[in-house]
Amino acid sequence: MTKLNALPIPILFLLSCSSSQPHFSRITSHLPDQNVFKNVAAATLRDNDSKTTSRRIEELLKKGLNPNDAVTIALLNNRELQAKFARIGLTQAQIQGSLPENPAAGTTLIVDGHDSLSYEAHFSHNLASVLHATRQRATLRHQLAAEHKLAATEVMRLALNTRKAYHAFVAALAKRELQREIMSSEAAAQELTKRLDQAGNITKLDFMLSKSQFETAKLKFSEFENAVVRRKEALNRLMGLWGEQTNWQASTNFDELKITIPKFGKLESAVVDSSLELSRISDQIRFQSAQVGLARQRAWLPNFSVGWKASNDNDIAHNGPMLGFTLPLFSSADIMTGMAQVRLQQLENIYYSKAVEIRSFAREKAFQVATLREQTEVYEAQIVPLSRSIVDFAQLEYNGMQIGLFKLVAYKKAQFEHAIQFINRRLMLNNASLELAAAINGYVDVSSPPPQTMPAMTQQQVNIQPLHAGH
Repeated sequence: MTKLNALPIPILFLLSCSSSQPHFSRITSHLPDQNVFKNVAAATLRDNDSKTTSRRIEELLKKGLNPNDAVTIALLNNRELQAKFARIGLTQAQIQGSLPENPAAGTTLIVDGHDSLSYEAHFSHNLASVLHATRQRATLRHQLAAEHKLAATEVMRLALNTRKAYHAFVAALAKRELQREIMSSEAAAQELTKRLDQAGNITKLDFMLSKSQFETAKLKFSEFENAVVRRKEALNRLMGLWGEQTNWQASTNFDELKITIPKFGKLESAVVDSSLELSRISDQIRFQSAQVGLARQRAWLPNFSVGWKASNDNDIAHNGPMLGFTLPLFSSADIMTGMAQVRLQQLENIYYSKAVEIRSFAREKAFQVATLREQTEVYEAQIVPLSRSIVDFAQLEYNGMQIGLFKLVAYKKAQFEHAIQFINRRLMLNNASLELAAAINGYVDVSSPPPQTMPAMTQQQVNIQPLHAGH
């Protein structure tokens, strides 16, 4: 099966080993096999400090930005993404903190009335805690794998949102230029009607109508100017830019932004197989299953201590091994086991529900892309050329004094309106294509809260206090 590289090769630079992005190569290793992140992360093996990253961003900003550069800057510079990577460090800290109990030692000195000294000393260690700690570390590794896939999902989310924001910004630029042409036509019409009014060859009503249309065109142009600023600032926020960095210019025209989606015989299966969300839930299911086993182990073997005891009584030395264990008669481990089993069943239901949702998303997006592509082709092949031809014929009729100025301006306005509608359709098609491409590469843009995992159970949570021999 061929997968689409939804995000181009220049997306990544300096990311695999950056100190601010822990284990990025591990994060990207959870992306689908043909996803560009895996190959780029594997090829990037050198450390990169913040100065190198800043220099790379400045180099990209000096030239005109294309969609690939925008995504690269966002991945390098978005601090919200960096903050989400901290979850991986927390889970790694939990794994490192899963240590056995410390050995227990004690001594007693006794001085009797005859100034004779006797002592008693013991040393013991709970071997069961070693087994529990080893199993808990293995359990938490499933959680760490889930966190890596969550981080990979956030990378895909940021890349997708950045590309969509770039497309929206470039589309806003194109619509602003169309509105500028409309305003220029209205300005020319206003100047002509002004001269005609001064010569007395036009009614006051037509003169006021022309002036009203011109002022309305100026207001609409102002609205399009505001839209350009809003779209650019939305993209600046995703890229983490501020100050003079925001003076960048786009190097790609809207007509050049076309997304190609390959045809799949089994699109639903392709999306489900590559889903990072489903893979993450599977890791959480394995984590909860391991939690159930760990709780049962702690319930049946809370403490098993071995050690050595030495004493001196009336100058007679007593030395020998010690063995101690806890009888698991009263324990709340059954409660924790039951909670883990309920959570496991919940995750299984979430997995099934999410799989249904992802399949539905794939079908919906595929139909949406096909429909929007047909509509866009109609605009491109029929409506926009016809509008242009109508204006050309209207201009000839106006030159022959067969139609008036206002009718010619109306035809031109209709032409520009159709061009703006064409841009809107193209933008909708690009967004739908980007979302479908991201789904094929592992990320489904569906708004739903991720399932929360129950923290690893500790010795204290099951109310088991180890009893050391010799006490």
